[in-house]
Amino acid sequence: MRRRARTETSRASAPAEWVASLAAIACSADTSWRFAADYLDMAGAAERTAMFGAAELATALRCGARHEGAQ
Repeated sequence: MRRRARTETSRASAPAEWVASLAAIACSADTSWRFAADYLDMAGAAERTAMFGAAELATALRCGARHEGAQ
């Protein structure tokens, strides 16, 4: 199977992908924040920040690692 050589230039769609990714993460974080307050009875902002911030960061890092590995 032939593969094209990768150039060092970035794709034109890269900024759009970043914007879409950040928007999806923001939506997910907002949903998690509200779920924790309403259904898990986490009243403290520090507790919700630690719990869901770590989860969102892990998700973002995993997606980034998967994307980098696909190149």
